Parts: sequence; structure tokens; C-alpha cells
Amino acid sequence: MRSRTYSWPEGHWDWYRHLAFKHGVRTGRFVHVGGQVDKTSRGEPLHRDDLPAQIRVVVKHIDTVLRGFGATFADTVKLTAFYAAAGGVDEAWFVAAVAEACRAAGVGTARSGPVLVPVPLPWLALPGMRVEIEAVAMVDEDGERLDRESASPDGGPALPAPLNHALRCGGHVFVGGQSAAGGDPETGALAHERLADALGRLGAAPSDLVRLAAWYAGEVPAEVRAADYERHVAPLECAFAELPAPRLAPEHVVRVDGWAVCGETGSAVERRVLRLDPPWRRPGRAAHVDGVCSGDIVFLSSQLPLDGDGNVVHRGDLNAQTRLCIERTRALLAAAGLGLDHMVKQTSYFLGDADPKDIVANQTLRSSFYREPAGASTGVPLADFGVGGVLAAIDTIAMA
Repeated sequence: MRSRTYSWPEGHWDWYRHLAFKHGVRTGRFVHVGGQVDKTSRGEPLHRDDLPAQIRVVVKHIDTVLRGFGATFADTVKLTAFYAAAGGVDEAWFVAAVAEACRAAGVGTARSGPVLVPVPLPWLALPGMRVEIEAVAMVDEDGERLDRESASPDGGPALPAPLNHALRCGGHVFVGGQSAAGGDPETGALAHERLADALGRLGAAPSDLVRLAAWYAGEVPAEVRAADYERHVAPLECAFAELPAPRLAPEHVVRVDGWAVCGETGSAVERRVLRLDPPWRRPGRAAHVDGVCSGDIVFLSSQLPLDGDGNVVHRGDLNAQTRLCIERTRALLAAAGLGLDHMVKQTSYFLGDADPKDIVANQTLRSSFYREPAGASTGVPLADFGVGGVLAAIDTIAMA
């Protein structure tokens, strides 16, 4: 396994129970920072229900973790921000508040900052917790800041500096959340068009995507989600995560974000597709791509507890469904010549509300599959998975 380092800053916040996961892990040029929240070293939430204060603290936490690797917040290329929007939170205000915190962390006002994926949810893991932000950063192995280029899709909403819609760093292109606002309310086509436009402005194409995520608003019908998948996702053969974001404004329909890999001159990069045997599938759909190997990085699709006919496995048993998702993750990584200890970032979604016992049980089970020190992790409770009976989903990034 390639050399890697881990970050757990002295006095940094902790979970209620000790876990194998670390706050950050660096391998080569990449640093992955697990979901940062505003808590004490004993796991108790701070600044309860104070979203502005929590945003500032969480961004500072990301910077603190990155400094453990000789990097800073200015090296971030992507932020995914889960925030509790119950009671109403204006998303434009939220994005502006994140941008202000980025500037305070030293990114500056130039268009050199990260892309942002805002994900509004009814609640987060603990009472009073309002925001959790995970990050990807890139920094040269000698510690020098890497050159980057930014772009915006045609018709996309303006973002406050230093945030970007799309950012290229070396052969990697990151596109932040693109929504279908202003388009046909029955389809997410406009979101995918904007993502493709942003990629094209940085010398990439949808066929270069190695990972794509789709967050659906409210009660978007299953047939609409299936049609969007068949039209816009299936042909790409990339790792894919599809999840509900029930607090996303209905007119947005869907929000998509992507990670593409292409040569620094725009040339395609060889990659290998991973599929489970036997496959699982969502109800009414063909089996999908389970993962993509690109260079020394493996991107896995969200694993759900479904069988080859789209039926829920281990209905009503969160722990059993979580184990199944991790065992499938293990099998896919083995097909790529890797193991669970090669994980650098795991995101786990589980059915639950802001109840400590839910997050502690889920975290402890997931942690038991990994040797310490393990990669970074984010745990997010959801009110629904878009498929009745599903209680868990896990997606993973690993590096050789």
C-alpha cells in the first residue's frame, strides 16, 4: 500500500465512542477530510442550533486538519456541506455564509476556492447539530500549492467568491452542485447539461466522470428518477450515488455533482469498470456500475441492500443492511486488488433522526470492519432512501 499519513489534531472533537476512523488522511497529492462538525473532545455538540457559528467553526476545523499534512484550507478543491434546513434556511444565505468562512480561512476573494455541494436535509446526527462539511484537498507532494483553473456553466447562478462551480487541478476536474432550477420540472436534464457544460470549459467531458452524485428534491417520482438515470447516467459507466434531499427546493428537481479524471492535455485516461457478481439493482432498472478504477484511485457507487430483482435484503435490520453494504464494498475492492484498509473516504447514510443512539450504533459497527488508523468517514442520517425498506447506503473512495 502506498504511504499515507493521518491527522487527528490535539484536542480536536471526538465521537462518543472511540472509532478507527481519523479526521483526515493523505495519500500522494490527495487529502480527504471526514465530515467536520462543531463538537467537544468528548463528542458533545457546541453552539446548538446556531448555524452561523457552526459554519465558522467547521471551516476552521477543516483548516486545522489540513495543517496536520502541511496543507491549508486554500488547498481544498471540493466541499460537500450537509445542513439541517428544518424550519427554513435560505440556501443563498447558506452558500454566502460558507463563502465568507472560506475567505476567513485564508482562501481570499479570487476565483481559486473549492466547488461546493450544498445538501439540505431535515436534520443531522445529533440534536442541535446544523451543519457537517467534508472536504477534498489537493497539494503537491513537496508541499507546493498546485495550479488550478475555474469555470462556470452557461446560465448557472452566480456564486460568491472564492467558491466555484467547477475547478480543475492537474488531471482532476471537480464540479459542484448543479441543479435543474429554471428547467422542466419533470426532469433533471438541465442539471446534467450544466454539469457537462462546466466540464467542457475545463477540457473534460461527461465520459471522463469517475463519480457522479444526484440529490433529488422532495417527492420526485421513482419513474422520473429512473428515466433520468437511463438517459444521463447509465451511458457514462461511472460510480454513482442517488439519494433524496427532501429539503431541496422542489423547483430544483435534482442537484448533481461530479468528479472527472482526464489527461492534463485533455486526453482520456484509461479506467476499469467494476461490477458485483451477482449484481443488485434498483427496482425497475438494469444493474448498474458498482465502481471505477482510475489510475491508483477506486471510486465505488453507493451500495444499497437490494438484490438482483430490486428487493430489499434484511428488511428492518439496520445492522444487517450495513454489514451487507460493507461486505459488498470489500468484494469490489478485492476485485480491484485492494482491501478495506485502502479506504481513504467513506460516507455512510442511515435511516434515522437526530438521536445519539442511532449514530453511535452505526458508527461503531462500521468502524469494526477497519484497522486503526483508518481513512476519513462521514455519517449522515436520512429520512428516506427513495426505496421503501432501505435503511443504509455506503459509498467509498480507496487508493492503492
